[in-house]
Amino acid sequence: MLASAPPVAFAYRRLLVQVQLQVPWTELRVLALLQSEPQVRSVHILGYRHSSAPRQPKSAVCFVVRWAAHSSAALELALGALDVRYSVLENSLVEDMASLVVVETILKVNGMMCVANCGNTVVRAIQSVASVLEVHLEFDDAQVVVQSHNTVTAHALIARIQAIGFEADLVSVTPVPWHRQFHMQRTGGCHVTMDVALQLETVLSHVEGVEKVAVVPHLATVDVFGFFDAHEVVLMAATVALHLTDRESSVDPLQAEGGSTPVHHECSFACSSGCIKYQTTMAHTAALAVGWAVPGCGMAFGYECNCGDSCKCAGCPTHNPGTTIDPVTALL
Repeated sequence: MLASAPPVAFAYRRLLVQVQLQVPWTELRVLALLQSEPQVRSVHILGYRHSSAPRQPKSAVCFVVRWAAHSSAALELALGALDVRYSVLENSLVEDMASLVVVETILKVNGMMCVANCGNTVVRAIQSVASVLEVHLEFDDAQVVVQSHNTVTAHALIARIQAIGFEADLVSVTPVPWHRQFHMQRTGGCHVTMDVALQLETVLSHVEGVEKVAVVPHLATVDVFGFFDAHEVVLMAATVALHLTDRESSVDPLQAEGGSTPVHHECSFACSSGCIKYQTTMAHTAALAVGWAVPGCGMAFGYECNCGDSCKCAGCPTHNPGTTIDPVTALL
């Protein structure tokens, strides 16, 4: 029997990049360029808020980039090719043990002569490994694609294949993004139009960790993929007058008792489902570094204010006591 191994971590590099915009490189063009890089998992505009007014040209914009590779050299090379000024305000390697549930492992299997005998024997051997969820044989490429819980290591899979007389090599191990489906309802009971659906898709794409959004207006559903905090998704949807309910749990994430992060914990991106307190603090720190103000301070999420002594936020118990404000309103 194989010895148990520690869970595989979801490791990614998080970059906070400030870009000085100039013709022809607009905010959206730089965003599209960053998203096109093969190792980029997601790109988000820091402090993005929807507005019905035409977006005014900006001289600078700050992007949050989640990069799959351990090195960010390729990303900085792409930015350098634009011939624009940019600054990397943060470049950190994050190993998130709590967020990752399922991984996809691709193995190259040598020595398979046929599908019916060799191929099926390899598939059955892998299926016998505890916590393996799905196995797909790609015989023409001599590969097997395995989805499993992150407690299953590539070493364990290779050892099982070797035990039945075949040799195997690791091709890749990648995390499988979460899939959360929400039911959406427009404030006031109005119909969700296609324009509103597009607005929702845009604002949710800038929630950190969201990799894909699919809005289906006639079914009143929103499918969100990636590694994100469901509370942030709900709060951002409220900025376009939409109320989201998590269909998986049939509970409004904002009303869930205790929230997604325990009160007493070490604030880092490895916190379960992401730590709003830490992320909000980092957003403010980065914004202040470039002279910006980000709407909604930490107190909007039930934590202490992190705006500093010059805070004027309504409802701030530290700097502006005696006023109250709804958490969602604080983001508007």
